[in-house]
Amino acid sequence: LMGNEEIARSICTVFVEEGSANIESLREALSAGDIPAATRFAHSLKGSSANLGAPALREVAAAMEKLLRSGDALAARALMARLSGRFDDLTHALRRFIADQGPCAGS
Repeated sequence: LMGNEEIARSICTVFVEEGSANIESLREALSAGDIPAATRFAHSLKGSSANLGAPALREVAAAMEKLLRSGDALAARALMARLSGRFDDLTHALRRFIADQGPCAGS
């Protein structure tokens, strides 16, 4: 982004908004037993967190996607709290950055 904090803030804002929607949709899909949808949401979170440079979240999302693709929905459900925790930690840091209170990097 070549030092353009305005663009970085915009990207972080979109990530927080879309990521929040994906987390909620993933939770709902897992509860409903909709494994194809859950797999898509986990994949989306994996990709967006990788694009943002958030390896801790990407790793958990990738593990969940792998479990879902292998048909192990029970193990994937067990990862939901960890995924949510990583997302919450990251979005807390991103919101600080968006509000110009600190760096975007972290999770």
